[in-house]
Amino acid sequence: MAKIKTHCEDCEKVLGKPFLEVHEWMDYYAKKYSPKLYLEKHRQFRHHAEGVKKVEKLFGYYSAQAAKLHIIRDNQFYVYFDINKIQEDDIESLYQKALKFCHDPVEEE
Repeated sequence: MAKIKTHCEDCEKVLGKPFLEVHEWMDYYAKKYSPKLYLEKHRQFRHHAEGVKKVEKLFGYYSAQAAKLHIIRDNQFYVYFDINKIQEDDIESLYQKALKFCHDPVEEE
């Protein structure tokens, strides 16, 4: 799991701004289910296609792009990418690859 700082840096490079509110929203359950104790349990709530749709409703289109980058980064061991070479046009194809490794959506607590 990447730190929020890393997610913000990725978005700065690719989208031109950090989208801190998106990354905090995506990782909200990491506070409740610490990755050190529960591995990646927190991802089941918002790290999937339904979570990205919710981000778009809450924050807008470019925020959804930031959420997709968040999911790509969090699946970096399964999806090869070089953040310095990603263009906005590359996000969707990388996101589709990353989705294969996401949890099925679980209703939020």
